[in-house]
Amino acid sequence: MRWLSIVIFLILGGWILGNWALGVGNTPNVGTSHVELKPIHLMTASGNITLMAEIADTPTMREKGLMWRQDLPQGEAMLFVFEDEKWRSFWMKNTPTSLDILFFDGQGAWLNSHHNTTPYSEQGLNSSAKAQYVLEIIAGDAKRLGLGRGTVLKLEAGLSMKIK
Repeated sequence: MRWLSIVIFLILGGWILGNWALGVGNTPNVGTSHVELKPIHLMTASGNITLMAEIADTPTMREKGLMWRQDLPQGEAMLFVFEDEKWRSFWMKNTPTSLDILFFDGQGAWLNSHHNTTPYSEQGLNSSAKAQYVLEIIAGDAKRLGLGRGTVLKLEAGLSMKIK
């Protein structure tokens, strides 16, 4: 009987260790190679900018966001789309990459930004007013691209500004 207990223990321990080593359940969606990206447009005083964005428009996608992603290529983004305008608060929990986080109202007008966020931080990063859209880009890109006061978010034709 003791022999059977040892065998079960070893099998179970090996399964747990194997899943842990592979990251099963801990690192969803690492990288963006398998994700569909949609063009979004940002109108600025100095011109128009197009980024390719993963659209997070379901509760599950918004909850996961860019957690566990090791990198976010320059020129790519994640756009969080909510069903309505509300005060929004984001954090960097389980996010190893520093980001710029930009908040936009229901008409796509820029509200405020948080630059060069601290990876893994659980500090709340809040919108300055009620926001419906939140854009996450690699840290430093907001400044490099001139995103801020006066920026307006526009989505590609056929990509609804409404929640699914």
